[in-house]
Amino acid sequence: MSITTAMTSVPKPAPDLIEAFRDAPTSVISDNLARLPGAVGLRPFHRGGRLVGTAFTVRTRPGDNLAIHRALELVGPGDVIVVDGGGDETRALVGEIMKNIAEHRGAAGYVIDGAIRDVAAFAASEFPCFARSAIHRGPYKSGPGEINVPVSIGGSVISPGDIVVGDEDGVVSFPASIAATVNFISRQPRVFAEMLGKMLWWCGEDKILYGGEAPIWHPQWALEEFWNFELPRDIVEERGYPQLTDQAKRKILGENLARLHGIDVDAKKAELGVPG
Repeated sequence: MSITTAMTSVPKPAPDLIEAFRDAPTSVISDNLARLPGAVGLRPFHRGGRLVGTAFTVRTRPGDNLAIHRALELVGPGDVIVVDGGGDETRALVGEIMKNIAEHRGAAGYVIDGAIRDVAAFAASEFPCFARSAIHRGPYKSGPGEINVPVSIGGSVISPGDIVVGDEDGVVSFPASIAATVNFISRQPRVFAEMLGKMLWWCGEDKILYGGEAPIWHPQWALEEFWNFELPRDIVEERGYPQLTDQAKRKILGENLARLHGIDVDAKKAELGVPG
């Protein structure tokens, strides 16, 4: 049976953007994406070490690894081999030999919605591998399969090129297009403070609009992060930046935009019974 390849390589964001998640716990990433993404039912089988990279996806029929073998001919440095095996646990899709091949090609690790074998080899290695279970029974090698198409891993949809992060708690993934906005305030608070301080200094609180990429996840987490953020005292004192007051936050989060659209903010607050 045939193996269909949608693309031979996956788009990769800037390396420093991927590396920014090297020390970010999956629990924090999940919380900051409204607790929606993340594979359920997978656990780490390797000795230790975090998984960070971009998804190189494979979909195969349960118990068959022909498509994974084809994918191993294409993967490169930083690719996370993400295998949709339908959650089947009756046959192992990957073992020690395929671990060694992936590691030799510079792949970042495996995420398998299915079973593996040669558990001792994975347990002795820091090469990341997340899977559902282990079993001695080997796979078929008949196909069919698909390479670099959207796949479902433990209830989570992962597309080629998505950023994948794994640790002791499990695996989360998200589109690279929103990576720069994921927990930015928490991950690099001083960089964010410098940027916001400069805008407050040069533009003033009346000319700053809040915006973010929220095409998939609800932005409540990001709004709360911003509302709770304070400019560090040493940066304010050294640079002379204005304070980020609650009044400034209200303007940035919505009042400035409302005024641009001709809305009388004070009148609207009075109408809604919102304190000034």
